[in-house]
Amino acid sequence: MHDEDQLSPIERMAISARQSGAPDETPSLRAISLRVPLRLLASIDAFVQLTGQSRNTAMINLLEAGVYAVRHELDNSDDFDAIEEALITHLTGE
Repeated sequence: MHDEDQLSPIERMAISARQSGAPDETPSLRAISLRVPLRLLASIDAFVQLTGQSRNTAMINLLEAGVYAVRHELDNSDDFDAIEEALITHLTGE
């Protein structure tokens, strides 16, 4: 079995889709509103049904997997990392 800390978000989502398990720790959350195409909503709801997760949890996992995948395609993620860190600091007030 894989060590869950070493799995990418994409691997965790795929494992979750194969077998429903205990939910991950709940991170600090902030409500946002998002409009998505109906086809994408159908894909999200398919993951919801496969995993037994809430739509919110499935969307968080899918967004995390997508950000992870794109981030790893960047030639240099230093700028992304710096912006992300600044935004986290701003949002959390730390």
